Amino acid sequence: MSMSQAVASANLQLAIVTGGDAAAELTCASVGGVSIGVNDEIVFAMEKAVTTEIMTDRTSAMSIPAAGKVACSAATNNDKLFVCWMAKDAAVAIASPKLVVGVVAAGMSPNETLTLTGIDENDELIAAFTINTTSGAFVDITATTTITGTDELTYPTGTDYPVLVFYWDKTGAVANASFCPVATLVTGTLSPGGTVAVTGITTEDEIICVLEFDSANATFVADLTATSSVSSDGYMAITGSTANANDLFILFNDRDA
Repeated sequence: MSMSQAVASANLQLAIVTGGDAAAELTCASVGGVSIGVNDEIVFAMEKAVTTEIMTDRTSAMSIPAAGKVACSAATNNDKLFVCWMAKDAAVAIASPKLVVGVVAAGMSPNETLTLTGIDENDELIAAFTINTTSGAFVDITATTTITGTDELTYPTGTDYPVLVFYWDKTGAVANASFCPVATLVTGTLSPGGTVAVTGITTEDEIICVLEFDSANATFVADLTATSSVSSDGYMAITGSTANANDLFILFNDRDA
């Protein structure tokens, strides 16, 4: 579930893909119109069931059989696949960017300025999704979301739900020469200050985001990024967490790769 790409030519893309039969070729293109290429590399793929809203990590089952297509070795029927990939054929020059994932609180009125601490108008928005807190559904709003200033975003139609935002932080760039994001979905019972096993993570790695979802219906619970840290090789600690067997979506930069 990892990939490595020189940061100077990084181009991260995200799309929501409708599932199908096992090994079926599924159309995959980002909201910006970038289709996945045969030389691209999938970072992660998460399946969200339509009927039960359960989330399943499908990263290792995914492949790119042809330009503009992805396939999953497992049947995904009409479920939704949240697919992230590095577009090597559509590379852009970005000097040592830092990938940031943030969650904006619910309650955004039309054209309201929304606060996302750390974002800046010189940064580059990758993707934005509303998270339906009742059904767990993700809706892509990237095309209509704009960075309007320091710590500010706007979305013209407004939303009652939290907004999941991916962006390149160009002003807070990191000096590592390669970018190797690793995504995993972990289920674990956490007491306050507890730890959870995360395969492949080490104390040298950088946590990008930790998002908690209800394991029963995949609805968004909380952004735990600010209280998460790598406690030792293979383990992550979450200060003050009271999650009880919920799903944790974890994205980190593997600096050892």
